[in-house]
Amino acid sequence: MFESPLFWMILVPAILIYFRFFKQSSKYSLYCLLALNLLFCAIEDPRSTLLLLLLSGLTYACGQEIPKSSNQKANWLTAIPILLMLANLVAAKWTQLWVPFGLSFYTFPMISYLVDIKRKQLQPATSYPLFLTSVSSFLYITAGPITRPREMMPRFLQLSPVTYEVAKFALVRILWGLTKKNLGDVLGQSVAETFDNSYYSDVFISWMVALNLTAQYYADFSGYTDIAIGLGALLGIKIPENFRLPFLATSVADHWRRWHITLAEWFRDYVFTPLCFFPVPKWMSRHISSQGRLTFGVLVSMSLIGLWHGINVNNLLWGFYNGFFILIGAPLYRLTKSSFLDNKLIKIGATFYILSVGRVLTRAPSLIAAVQMILSMHTPGFVSHRWRWTCVHLLLAILAIVIPHVVDYLMLTKREVILRPRVAFVICILLAFLILVFRSGANDFVYQGI
Repeated sequence: MFESPLFWMILVPAILIYFRFFKQSSKYSLYCLLALNLLFCAIEDPRSTLLLLLLSGLTYACGQEIPKSSNQKANWLTAIPILLMLANLVAAKWTQLWVPFGLSFYTFPMISYLVDIKRKQLQPATSYPLFLTSVSSFLYITAGPITRPREMMPRFLQLSPVTYEVAKFALVRILWGLTKKNLGDVLGQSVAETFDNSYYSDVFISWMVALNLTAQYYADFSGYTDIAIGLGALLGIKIPENFRLPFLATSVADHWRRWHITLAEWFRDYVFTPLCFFPVPKWMSRHISSQGRLTFGVLVSMSLIGLWHGINVNNLLWGFYNGFFILIGAPLYRLTKSSFLDNKLIKIGATFYILSVGRVLTRAPSLIAAVQMILSMHTPGFVSHRWRWTCVHLLLAILAIVIPHVVDYLMLTKREVILRPRVAFVICILLAFLILVFRSGANDFVYQGI
């Protein structure tokens, strides 16, 4: 929605009305935000709105009964809605006949809501409107972050004050997010052209496309998050960060603590932890070591993350690929400690290389195409006569990775510098100009509705 002019035509007057009439009352502000959620969802897809209401109603009703029920009944009240939601999610992704709008981004919060109540880490929501608002907010239902009701419900009940400083930073962040979104569209065009026409026999072209793909994913997805966080700040709602300079990661495990943070943490808490640490029968514990459970938990969790991006062989292998390098990260660290490889820059470079190669799997139209491109990336024997043109575009791809990362570093760590009045004014003018420069048509976000 954030890339749609209609979204902004509705949102701007809605925010003005919200601040004029509803912001002072937590009850009315909640209803106002819920109305906006349902309006945007209905505009996008009325059928998805109906499904959202049905699943949220079922989840809310079961959540109210779990604390009152016996242990066995509580297990059923937790398991049945979760199985229904997972079956719906798998069916939508598998068949692709109809993928309901924002399906993953409200299914995962609903699952966490029920599990947290069952674990006695959360009390049921005090009202259905509060629960529905927390899982369906237009701020993150399109492409994340993946939130949890236990974090978001208190924030919707008690909105943060919106000061001049907060509003100024929110505006800068929204403009920066729109700039990255449009940059991602430009990068995506060259990526699509290369993959659609199999133009990756040249080693330079192959690396150019791989780096463009990395830059596109980061610009597009983190750009969406920037807009969501900025809009949330304007409304007094704190949205969790989803990216923390992932290209500075020193290992694949470190990368997943920086990239799509909310997804990685969700799988850690609701998939990996149960697989590794929940009690098992004695006969099983005698045959499976703790290291074996850890290995199993990592590989299953990362494979499921791969399938979440799309149910196909490429994504499954990509998830397994990440899980493999997470597992060998600790042994490699011990082997290289106190050697010349124990250097932060070398680790950052090696991690970036591993992830850039693996990322080809997520975009290639088939496994054969992915293998061909990966081989081309490592076969310097053939270089086309257009190598000068390719080198220029390779340099541009590198800049498309480095420059957004530098700006994000300033956004996350040098906020007081950015908020200086003259600096903020110049940044806003520059970003508005860049939005016009990179404007290439309203393309969907890469992760939208996934």
